[in-house]
Amino acid sequence: MILPEFLITSGSLQADRRYEFASGLAEDGDYTAAIDLLQQTLEIANDWPVLPFTLGKYYKFAEQLDNAEIWFKRSMILDPEDRQGAALELERLGIQAIEGNMPPAFVETLFDQYAGHFDEHLVETLDYVVPKMITSAAHGFYPNKTDLRILDLGCGTGLAGERLKPMASHMEGVDLSSGMLEQAQSKGLYDNLVQAELVEYLNASPETSFDLIVTADVLSYFGALEDVFSSVRKSLHEKGYFIFSVQALEQSSSGEDNLDYFLGRARRFSHAQEYLERIIKEAGFSIDLIERAVLRKDEG
Repeated sequence: MILPEFLITSGSLQADRRYEFASGLAEDGDYTAAIDLLQQTLEIANDWPVLPFTLGKYYKFAEQLDNAEIWFKRSMILDPEDRQGAALELERLGIQAIEGNMPPAFVETLFDQYAGHFDEHLVETLDYVVPKMITSAAHGFYPNKTDLRILDLGCGTGLAGERLKPMASHMEGVDLSSGMLEQAQSKGLYDNLVQAELVEYLNASPETSFDLIVTADVLSYFGALEDVFSSVRKSLHEKGYFIFSVQALEQSSSGEDNLDYFLGRARRFSHAQEYLERIIKEAGFSIDLIERAVLRKDEG
């Protein structure tokens, strides 16, 4: 796992110390003082992308949304790959929409930072049940099978792969995060592991390669899902199955009616069931199972 240097340090000890002090002020709720200190720090490290992104956050917390917009946009100029997720913040402010997936570099960085304690945090702290549920569904569709070609999209550290391995004669994993793939590689589960964006990977793969494709807790990082489903359909055998989890969109939670998907404050997309049903059928699938459940805990 190699994080970009700018996420670790500005290159100036003085700027780093001021940033840490400003972070402490913000944690205490004194956003005005934190903003003032970061503005002064710009004189030392004007090209450090972390400063404008953090200023955007603090202005947002202080309910100065016009200033927040200015600084989030400045962050994207300095960091065109958007590893900090400024585009998501602008979406939450209602300034611009993310139509497809989140910035891949942001997702990669997020999970690179998370990789070392991912399994422990999800399973022991968040009571994460998605791999168990996906495997249960797979056994229902393929009872007593041990010769499936399986593709685990967004495989992470291999939590789903651990459960699916007995069903597979060949299993591949794809993930954006090198840190996650290092953890998965250490488990010896997969015949092939690839670092790639999942739609790009599917579109570059041979058609009808897999009996089963799964995505566990991955589609929450996508808004529009049409490209995902059409690409998955191309890569599945005619009688293959695609099993996935999404976060359910309750229309009242977004404050608007008739949305297909919505980016919540936890920076994850939720999707409406009506939208999912429509695009699944448009991609050429039929729906064999829909199950509502508590997939994980979050903030209690």
